[in-house]
Amino acid sequence: MKLKGVILTLLFLLIFLPLFLIAGILGLAATEKGSRWLIENTARWLPGELKTGPIQGTLLKRLEIQNLAYESHPHQLRIAHLILAWQPWDLTDKQLTFEALTVTGLHYQGPASTQTQSPTPVNLPEIQLPAAIKIKQLHLQDAVIQQGEETIAIQRLEVKAEAAEQTLTVQQMRLVMPPLSATLRGQVTLTQDYPLSATIDWHYRLSEPEQPPIAFHGQGSFDGTLKGLTIHHQLTDPFMITTEGSLNPLEQPIRANLKGHWQNLRWPPNRPDFQSTRGNYRIHGNLDTYSLVLTGQFNGRSLPSGRLQLKGKGSLKNFQIGNALIHTLEGQINLQGNLAWQPDIHWDLAIKGKQINPEKVAPDWPGQVDFVSHSKGSLSDKGMAVAIAIDQLKGKLRDQPVEAVGRVIYRKDQWQFQALNIKSGNNRLHLNGQLGDQLNLNFKLDGKDLSGAWPTLQGQLYAQGRLVGPINEPHIQLTARGRKLRWQNNRLRAITLKVSFSPQDPASHAHLRLRHLKLDGQIIRQLNAKAQGNFPNHTLTLDANVPQGRIHTHLQGDYLDRRWRGQIDSLSFRASNGKRMAFPEHGKFNAAVSLDFNTAPAQLAGKVEINIPDISRLAPWIPQLDQPKGRFSMETRLSGTLENPLMTGELHVANGAARIRAAGIHLQKLNLSAINRDGRRFIIAGRCQSGDGWVKIRGWLEPLSDSPAMSLSLKGKAFEVARLPQAKVLASPDLTFLFKKHHGRLQGKVTLPKAKLKIKELPPEAVAVSEDEIIIGKEKPKRSIPFTLTSQVRLELGNEVRFKGYGMKTKLTGNLNIRSRDAQTTAHGVIHLKEGKYKAFGQEIDIATGKLIFNGPVDNPYLDLSAVRKIDSEGVTVTLRVSGPLTKPVLTVTSQPPLPKTEALAYLLTGRSFEKSDSDEKTMIANAALSLGTSLARPWLKRLGLDEIKVKTGATREQTALTLGKYLTPDLYVGYAFHLFNGQGAALLRYRVSKHIALEAQSGASQSLDVFYTLETD
Repeated sequence: MKLKGVILTLLFLLIFLPLFLIAGILGLAATEKGSRWLIENTARWLPGELKTGPIQGTLLKRLEIQNLAYESHPHQLRIAHLILAWQPWDLTDKQLTFEALTVTGLHYQGPASTQTQSPTPVNLPEIQLPAAIKIKQLHLQDAVIQQGEETIAIQRLEVKAEAAEQTLTVQQMRLVMPPLSATLRGQVTLTQDYPLSATIDWHYRLSEPEQPPIAFHGQGSFDGTLKGLTIHHQLTDPFMITTEGSLNPLEQPIRANLKGHWQNLRWPPNRPDFQSTRGNYRIHGNLDTYSLVLTGQFNGRSLPSGRLQLKGKGSLKNFQIGNALIHTLEGQINLQGNLAWQPDIHWDLAIKGKQINPEKVAPDWPGQVDFVSHSKGSLSDKGMAVAIAIDQLKGKLRDQPVEAVGRVIYRKDQWQFQALNIKSGNNRLHLNGQLGDQLNLNFKLDGKDLSGAWPTLQGQLYAQGRLVGPINEPHIQLTARGRKLRWQNNRLRAITLKVSFSPQDPASHAHLRLRHLKLDGQIIRQLNAKAQGNFPNHTLTLDANVPQGRIHTHLQGDYLDRRWRGQIDSLSFRASNGKRMAFPEHGKFNAAVSLDFNTAPAQLAGKVEINIPDISRLAPWIPQLDQPKGRFSMETRLSGTLENPLMTGELHVANGAARIRAAGIHLQKLNLSAINRDGRRFIIAGRCQSGDGWVKIRGWLEPLSDSPAMSLSLKGKAFEVARLPQAKVLASPDLTFLFKKHHGRLQGKVTLPKAKLKIKELPPEAVAVSEDEIIIGKEKPKRSIPFTLTSQVRLELGNEVRFKGYGMKTKLTGNLNIRSRDAQTTAHGVIHLKEGKYKAFGQEIDIATGKLIFNGPVDNPYLDLSAVRKIDSEGVTVTLRVSGPLTKPVLTVTSQPPLPKTEALAYLLTGRSFEKSDSDEKTMIANAALSLGTSLARPWLKRLGLDEIKVKTGATREQTALTLGKYLTPDLYVGYAFHLFNGQGAALLRYRVSKHIALEAQSGASQSLDVFYTLETD
């Protein structure tokens, strides 16, 4: 019995005790407290330290753990929130099912990866899973993985996958790592060479500072095994690149054989500087040793169009160009050599060009050149160094022979020229030596015809010299002379320059002489500048002869301890009329300036004082003003730097007066001030009278800022702005003007309380230029301002505005809105004509109603007026209607009661019917009828036996004439021309000399003889 009991006890311990233990563990795992106890006690058996925060749920259903932390040096893992939901009972069917695995706020920190590439092949293990695994939802949110200095941030990872036996299927894996996001699907068999098939779809968003983001999108597929994958990939946005080929992921380093092509490649995509319509490439090898063949077309914003054929070999550190052939600029460029980018960028290239025409990149330089050169250089943190050897450059540019040979080296802000000789046309330039902080340069220029060297240059210039020593204390020997120099619109008849300078030699001197300089419209007839002395003590004397007179000034300065100081000792003006103004005899002028080069940038300091009690002595120098009077004073201080100067001080004009001839006005009681307290902004205030009116100006000006700005307001009342025979105008302005960032804006209102305007028309005998006349070779003068301007001004006419011109004398009332933009001025509004008269057919008729309608260009409004004449004794009212553009109006005549037009004209002009008019009046009526159409007057004139009756129009209304004539012989014509609008006449005599040549004589208010040559063509 005892043995039997022992056996039963052993059986119980071996069978039922494990069952009881398993049941106990499952019982614990099925409860929240038990699950917490199991996790806490299991942590004791783990290496390192495991800590958890609140735990909810059970291990057998759904478990949530917050603030989980595990540390085992040097590894640290923290998870803010972990959710595990699985089906443990599926294990009975040999399947591990995860309903959800969610990890939020994962942060891992560990040592840097020490994995190295191994040249030995990788043996793939065969994996046989004991149970199927199914992941319905894996969600990783906000994960950071830190290995050494490398950090990977994952915003979101979502996985749906399953594995059974030897097959792993990824139904979907979505990864979001801004700016990258990707979706992967595929299947792999975990045996032999791991056969697999997968697809990928990815997006990438590239962001650059101050640039719109660029979105990339690509799709691809992978088929084969890990020992041989076939790849198909296509980049679809922002351009198309297709790639296909094979690679071996297990080979170290990975080896690939890829080829592809592209279409409409452009960079940057939004506003491309570089474009390639199409091209293809082939790459073979690994990242350490690969060969590349590339062919493609290209063009760019600052790049000429062309075609590239490239062959070479490279690695992660450099690329050896076996041959690069570039077809561009109507020729070809060949490159061979080496490019490297590790540890620094450096290159060594042989460059050959053949039949290159630079016209497409430099329009002023058409032609063709061949060259052979070599470039070698580097770019690093220490700066750039480059050497260019021009072995040969030869060809023609702008029909001028061009040659160059020599060597140019740049290193550490120092240029070195080694026997550099350049020839262009008849011009030669030779450079030899170095230029930079240290000088040792010899140069010679033989410019016999500068137009052959530069498109906008003309004339002759010869110069030679030598520069030696430090850049801040150079020794200079220079001689130069030139004649008939011209650049754009600037001209210089002659120049001579001689310089012999040594920083400490008191005998150093320089002499510059210019004759007839025209610069930006300003003319200097002669200029002599002489400098004498060394750095510690030097002088400058300047004499200039300009159209207004002569200017003489003398300056004394010194340069010690890298600080320059200068002061103007004397300044005088002698006008062309002999009047002289000199300081201090006629006023006060002090100017002293210093520059301190011990700081970077150089500090500026100075003071300028000017006091002119009577500015009338400046009249010859201010041709726009006549008889100027008043007092001018200025006291300013300079500070800041040359790049950012500051000016404080005051400027005043007191009791000023002047006449402006162009406007015929006399400005009086002019007082103006400009005060600057902060070094940047001048506060402006002023007042002036003209006639019995006045204007006030207020505002500010920033002339020395990087972008000069100004704001002004102008207000006034009855200010006389014009007093001329053709215009007497008073204006009351209320305007503001703002100038900022090279743009001006004018707005406000101008009231004209009183004005008399008279348009002076051409005399009847004047011959005007035809509208369609074109003068070949004559360019219209271009008038422009160096900024854009827009304006919006309302013009209001008062009760005393009168106008005379175009046959009208009338009073004007109304308003106009005048706008301008991009030098185009338009007006919109209506001007009413009151108390007016209109001259037609030699008669002045009262205007009943009238208006000028502006709806576009300001110089040609639409005219709409009616002039009425009532003949009470006859019971007839005649109306003359004038409509159309002001320069070419259309006239019509109507009457009440309705009468024939000839009768209506008779009543309009004479006050009685045609039959009751005398012979002179009938002639006038006939003339008027002809001005309205020859068919209306022909019945009265056909009895005269004339061969020709016609109305001949001219460029102006007064040139419209009735022509009557008769041929006395087939070649001799006699006629009479009667000007319809002014009553003047002229006799005509025309004789045909030949088929193409005729003579015509005219005698009237003026006499003329013309020769006509006529050529008729189809």
